[in-house]
Amino acid sequence: MSQETGQATETPATETPPATETPPTATAPDPAAVAAAQAQAATDAEAAQKAADDAKAKETEAAEKKAAEEKEKGTKEEPRTFTAEDIKLPEGVALDEGLRDGFLEIANEAQFTPEVVDKLVNLQANAMKEASEKGSQLWADTQEKWQEEAKADKDIGGPQLEENLANISKLIDSFGGERADAVRKAFDMTGFGNHPEAIHFLSRIAKEQAEGRLVAGGPGNVDQSQADTMFPNQGQS
Repeated sequence: MSQETGQATETPATETPPATETPPTATAPDPAAVAAAQAQAATDAEAAQKAADDAKAKETEAAEKKAAEEKEKGTKEEPRTFTAEDIKLPEGVALDEGLRDGFLEIANEAQFTPEVVDKLVNLQANAMKEASEKGSQLWADTQEKWQEEAKADKDIGGPQLEENLANISKLIDSFGGERADAVRKAFDMTGFGNHPEAIHFLSRIAKEQAEGRLVAGGPGNVDQSQADTMFPNQGQS
């Protein structure tokens, strides 16, 4: 008790701090497990993206296919009755009328569309053109073969070929008269003038005519030409 105040003083009690808990020690993650998890996550994400892309591609393809079908359906020509005027061939290609009419009958019975008719006509035109070209080539090859055989012939060919051809030309002029050019054209068109046997034949006639031994028989009008003698009825109706 204090002598000055006469009051007693108490010494404050010291408070004891509460006890603290020690936090648990964290365990470090396994690096290999983390890497595996990340790799799996990436794989899953890639697979999901691929599946989404595939689905989108299929949807796009289906939409494009449907649009194309609708467009084709809308533009497709309907069957109709065809006439000869509908058959258009390339220039220079002639079509037999009987074959054309037969085709038109089939096309109308089968109810072909204009598209189908055009394709078939073009197919036939190409076949005809190819056949014509092959025929022309065969003709040219044959003429060339005959010419080469004539050149190589020991009786009419070689150096004497030009002379033989010149004699044949004189023969045509002599007996062809005003038709001589037409005769030459006929030889060219048929190829007869290129054949070795034709040259043999005509060369012999020309030789006989040049030697004056072609015409045989009794005496005739001395004023008659050799052509008149060979063809006594020429010019008569």
